[in-house]
Amino acid sequence: MALAEAVKRARADAGHPDEAARVELGPVVTYRLLTEILFTLGQSEIVRFNLVAPSAGGSVPAGQLAEIRTIPPKLSPRSLAPPPAPSKPTLGLTILAVQDGITIKARAGNVAPGCNDVGPGLTLKNEAGGHYRLAELGPCLRRLKAASPDFEGETGVTFSANPGVTLAEVFALLDVARGDNRDLFPDVLFGIAH
Repeated sequence: MALAEAVKRARADAGHPDEAARVELGPVVTYRLLTEILFTLGQSEIVRFNLVAPSAGGSVPAGQLAEIRTIPPKLSPRSLAPPPAPSKPTLGLTILAVQDGITIKARAGNVAPGCNDVGPGLTLKNEAGGHYRLAELGPCLRRLKAASPDFEGETGVTFSANPGVTLAEVFALLDVARGDNRDLFPDVLFGIAH
């Protein structure tokens, strides 16, 4: 792939293997392309990413640059060895952005519509214009984190999206999920687009 070759040349030209990459992407880049870029960089031994793209909302106003720092899931300390048995219950939060809305999953199961129970269906169905319900996502995540004192220190979220979800939408959703003061789930791992 051209990206892998470019990374290899850049590392050779620099005279030392840089383990981090700043990735600047446009707002219409899709989630699928993002995961392919991250996968290729991970295969090229890049272990830290600083993603920058225009936001579509959240606490970063639409159009301004938003930033997410992450690592490739395959290099996560949790994936290098079998995870130890948790000493206390964990939330295990996953957010999935699909065409019609947002599905939130936790260890107890799928979070039901309205974010008040466990059950099937989209947790937050899109508004009439097809926009994600960003204003409802934050309170939902706060409610889930507050459901048990055991979840108070949990900071990780796995995020995935349908391949066509744009990067601007991804950044808007993750900006809310991380919290205004990065007090919700600031540690983002990206899942593979399906």
